[in-house]
Amino acid sequence: MHPETNLPAPPPGTPLLHLVIPESSADRAFVSLERYTLPPAAVMTMDLRVGGNTPLVAYLVAGDVQARLGDVSPAARVARAGGTGIETALVTGESATLAAGDALVVPEQGMATVTNESSRPAEVLLLFQPTGIPAVLSTAGDFATLGTQVHPVSAPLTLDLRQTTLAPGSAIARSENPQVVQIAGSLDPARVMDVRTASGGALRNAGQEALEVYVLTVTSDGPPA
Repeated sequence: MHPETNLPAPPPGTPLLHLVIPESSADRAFVSLERYTLPPAAVMTMDLRVGGNTPLVAYLVAGDVQARLGDVSPAARVARAGGTGIETALVTGESATLAAGDALVVPEQGMATVTNESSRPAEVLLLFQPTGIPAVLSTAGDFATLGTQVHPVSAPLTLDLRQTTLAPGSAIARSENPQVVQIAGSLDPARVMDVRTASGGALRNAGQEALEVYVLTVTSDGPPA
């Protein structure tokens, strides 16, 4: 347990993102590892204006992108350096450059675009989003789902993303705590046949080489509704 919060300790690994989502109108959300690879000039639109009753959290794995908030959107959050350091607000009509390790939190009823204006591909992970609406549209690029769950949530929520290395035959244990949603997925799409998943976010490396894995946990402050 965390001594200051009395919440379960996150799984082992290198911390990539840690942030708190203080409010969510909905009692269910998509907790996901959805990977978008954006070629130069590609645009992602994150539109929560109709039915977007939870925030959306996007994490930039690689590259540089421009994030711009819609003209009538509530303010968004930009979490720098993995969310453990500086946070800035992105307000209506403004844009911000996101680098690898940064995260964008689009608020309920908000709208934002992410554009790859560089000459290199960019990679984005969607970690938390509303259910029931197609929140994200992308003009080009590759898409892969590493794992996703529709799960009850109760705000405030603590989101933690880590990267860890699994030796052959080793595993990420499932979450036994009803307050915690856990998802794990391989960084390498070519290693799909080496991944064995089970309920509760458990994942085992069934291959003959070490496997790099994302582990995402979302912890509700109280018992989910």
